[in-house]
Formats: sequence, C-alpha cells, structure tokens
Amino acid sequence: MWDELRTKLPWHKNEDERLLRVKYFKAIDLNKNGMLSLAEIEKGLVDVIQLPILFDLKQVIMKAYQQA
Repeated sequence: MWDELRTKLPWHKNEDERLLRVKYFKAIDLNKNGMLSLAEIEKGLVDVIQLPILFDLKQVIMKAYQQA
C-alpha cells in the first residue's frame, strides 16, 4: 500500500509534481468552486487518483479533512 501511495500521490517539491497536483485538484473539484468537499475527495481518490484502498479508510480521511 505505501509503495502505491508514493508512486500515485505527487508529494515532491518540483514543478512536474506541482502541475500534477493542480491537474488532480481541477479533476476532483467537480463543483468548480475552488474548494474540495469531503465527498469530492473520496470520489477523487477512487476515480481520479485511482487509490481505492484509501476509500476504506473513511474515518482517517474524514479526520484529515476536518483538520484541514
């Protein structure tokens, strides 16, 4: 699971991965309001980033969302 996270989530501080984060954000922001709802994040993890294993960690995602 951790290897998949490292390869699919753009976390490095370089221009290529910054652009990928922007691309992901735009694809996940279904309402196009510049903010991500919890539902959009959960859907984006499965559909856009293709990390369905994280969907099983719903409580963790919810707590991270609330803290953010």
